[in-house]
Amino acid sequence: MKTDNVAQSTGQRTTDGITIYRSVLGVSRRGYELELSGELAPGLQAQGGYVMNSSSLRDSDYLPKNQFKLATTYQLRGAFDGLTLGAATRWQSTTSAGALKQHSFWIVDLMTRYRVNQHLSLNLNVRNLFDKSYFAGMRDFGRIQYTWGAPRSVDVSMRYDFSGGAPGPRSG
Repeated sequence: MKTDNVAQSTGQRTTDGITIYRSVLGVSRRGYELELSGELAPGLQAQGGYVMNSSSLRDSDYLPKNQFKLATTYQLRGAFDGLTLGAATRWQSTTSAGALKQHSFWIVDLMTRYRVNQHLSLNLNVRNLFDKSYFAGMRDFGRIQYTWGAPRSVDVSMRYDFSGGAPGPRSG
């Protein structure tokens, strides 16, 4: 993709300290995204994806060049019928904004769901299992700005489906 009139910092500031930008013509961005999902075995679902992007703009390092994600769920059978376990992980490459640099990092999430009956299910989700500190977003607009990513969280929920179509098949 080629884009015109993209703002790029000149590296200079006004006497008030405001960053001066210039318009850049012909900025090229390249990349691709690949996602796959499916059932690997009875009850075992998997989803994965990879994203690669690059830009000719010199101050585009705030975007990760590479990202990877993988998630899986397994619905148990037999004595544990109704129980689903899952895990997900995501990774991104190094990013930076001005002098602020974030090294590549992994985030891991876990989930479990128990289908009590045709209508009722109980859910437990643990996001950012290892409580990794990371920046969810960062930019340098003459002043470095960033947003912290979400810390570890645990969510417990209950779902009641009045139509009887609770998530996932269950025999019996």
